[in-house]
Formats: sequence, C-alpha cells, structure tokens
Amino acid sequence: MQNKTSPPSEVVELLNEAIKLSPDSCDSYQTFSGYYMAKSEWVLAGKMYQKALEHGGEVYPELIRELKKHKVSIDVGKAKKRLRKGD
Repeated sequence: MQNKTSPPSEVVELLNEAIKLSPDSCDSYQTFSGYYMAKSEWVLAGKMYQKALEHGGEVYPELIRELKKHKVSIDVGKAKKRLRKGD
C-alpha cells in the first residue's frame, strides 16, 4: 500500500513555492504554521503565524494561547485584521 502523505521536505518545498508565487497572501503562511504546529516545532509555527497575521490572516485566540503555552509570543498589533469583539 502506497503512503499518500508527502514527505516533510516536499511539503516545505511546496509551501515555499506557494509563498514565492503569492507572497502577500496569508494562506500559505497559515498552512505553514499549522504544519509546524503538527510537528511541535513551535518557534517556526509562531514565525509563520506572525507572517500570516501581517498578510491579513485571522486572529485566532486559541492558536495564540497554544503558542504561548510553548513560550512563543505573537505580536497581534501587527495583524492587518483585528480580533472581533466578543472573541
């Protein structure tokens, strides 16, 4: 049976290519952040999430709390989109 998941180096390569093709889009940065979180690479996850925020990504308080648990801080002041009231 063939493994349908991509090897990590291929995932990183594809995400880097997506960023090159659309450097102002938050989507690739957010995907990269999720990838690094799944691998428990918290500092890299935080860096990518910060870039996502700077490119218009959503502010997710639960994600910020999870990163904080791993001693990674996020500057939401740089986020293009602000947290909605009540969130």
